[in-house]
Amino acid sequence: MVLNYTKVIADPALGWIRLTDEEARFIDSCKYIQRLRHIRQLGLTYMVYPSARHSRFEHSLGALHVVSLMFEKLMRLSDVRELLLNFGKSIGLDTENELLLHMRITALLHDLGHLPFSHVFEGVFGQGIDPLIINCSENAREFALGNVFKGPFKEHELITYFILTNNDEFKKVLNESLPNIDLRIIKALLHSDIINKIIKVVPSYSEVIDQRDREFLQSMSDKSRIFNILRSLISGYLDADRIEYILRDSYLTGASIGTSISIGDIERIFDNMRVVMNNNDYALAFDEKARANLEGFIIARFNIYKLVYLHHKVVLFNTLARNLMSELLRHYDELNDEIKDYMCRLYRFSIGMLDGYDAMYITDDYFLSLLLRNRQYLTSKIRYISKYLEPLLTRNTVYKALWKRDFEFIDLISRQGIKLELINDAFPYLLSKGEIKDKVLDTFYDKVREKLRNDECLKNIVNDDLRSTIIIGFRAFEPETRLRILHGNRLVDINELSPLAMSVIDTWRKSPHIFVFVDTTKVKDACKAIDMNTVFDDLRNMVIAAMNETLMSLSDIVSKYFENSQIMSPIIT
Repeated sequence: MVLNYTKVIADPALGWIRLTDEEARFIDSCKYIQRLRHIRQLGLTYMVYPSARHSRFEHSLGALHVVSLMFEKLMRLSDVRELLLNFGKSIGLDTENELLLHMRITALLHDLGHLPFSHVFEGVFGQGIDPLIINCSENAREFALGNVFKGPFKEHELITYFILTNNDEFKKVLNESLPNIDLRIIKALLHSDIINKIIKVVPSYSEVIDQRDREFLQSMSDKSRIFNILRSLISGYLDADRIEYILRDSYLTGASIGTSISIGDIERIFDNMRVVMNNNDYALAFDEKARANLEGFIIARFNIYKLVYLHHKVVLFNTLARNLMSELLRHYDELNDEIKDYMCRLYRFSIGMLDGYDAMYITDDYFLSLLLRNRQYLTSKIRYISKYLEPLLTRNTVYKALWKRDFEFIDLISRQGIKLELINDAFPYLLSKGEIKDKVLDTFYDKVREKLRNDECLKNIVNDDLRSTIIIGFRAFEPETRLRILHGNRLVDINELSPLAMSVIDTWRKSPHIFVFVDTTKVKDACKAIDMNTVFDDLRNMVIAAMNETLMSLSDIVSKYFENSQIMSPIIT
């Protein structure tokens, strides 16, 4: 028996997406879901790929559709079907339809908590949140909720959990439209890792966890192996979210040119999906017949990351936006009332306390309109902020990447005899750690400043604000896709079996993970009489050397992050 689908949505990437009356009513009446229409799926990528203007709303509908396909394929495996039906009954879901509905709503809600421009402000918002905690919290509970953002969490996932837990308006709409949905199950599927991590990592703020969620997870401790089968459809190496965005983003940006993957490939993969026992746990695996399709998926994923999400120009615009948000947080006390009010709305949204149409202010276009209205005020109050703000409004920027292509980056590092992994892996990793980021940047800029002072023309940019003249952007990607293949009677990691899968890992290792952007107007003004190619060559060498020296000088601080890594062996020893 299947759900009674009465609504259909034509989708260019996936075909027809089907909904029940109740699901359609919930989607149409929930402002938090409708808000996703105004959050671009790829943030500021449209500055480079103009067609990349699709939203988190389409992606969420697509994830609902893909998880349905995955679930229905699994239920055709008789042994798996029995396991899942028995598990469902043990948590109060007596039918296949109830299980399927919970999987669909989980996928629909998985991105509910994205801030404007999706992932762009991840990390920056949490690291700089103190002024908002102090000025926008209305009671001790809100203060505690804000402090959790300082922990090691993905912010949009934490915000989603807080909306599902704290927002009475959201819960009321959900209950009116879909009264049989058990929100504890949705949150366990999405956020059991976050719940457990908050309890263990920041126990002083564990009161932010709904006691019902805690008790529900404890009651499932003996069923976790089966539950993890369902969780892997939502969050895994080949899950509904990942499949959906690769299909949609490749299609809508044009990045599928050269290598492409279609819904037909995905269906072939699903047809060969299995559940097996591995190390006393259940795991998703795939028949070897789908190997070529799985390899296509891995290559398509690599291409969309390298060519689109991590394109050097996309990294630049993301870095400018992140710097802008950092400045707004750092200069909170100097902001006017309108911007302060918006920042508090942003904060209250993040802790799940924003109701009514106020949620619709937390969107890309409203944020840009706020910046546009207050552009003159901001540029008069916060020095150099115009260099971050103007490109977001007009795309016009003074910054140029010191390197772009793989070869020039590798050549630049090898000419100085520096280990590639130090610059490419260690440096950006340390910048992602809020507790030492400032120390790393302070040391880096001190090293760069020393080198610039010894250069006849570049010494002229030292007295300016070096942090706005030379800015660092970095990009993260996990190239390994640990998919398991049934090879004869053995379970084998695809990276062991497939040279194509391994080539992705090697190719990423040799691609630049970090970029440095320079204000070209400052450099040209300082070095008017000198060939610019020579000047930028010198600057490249100085920057790479400064990064290397930064790591060496901070060896006592940073070695603990790489105790078991060969990357930092020159520092540790």
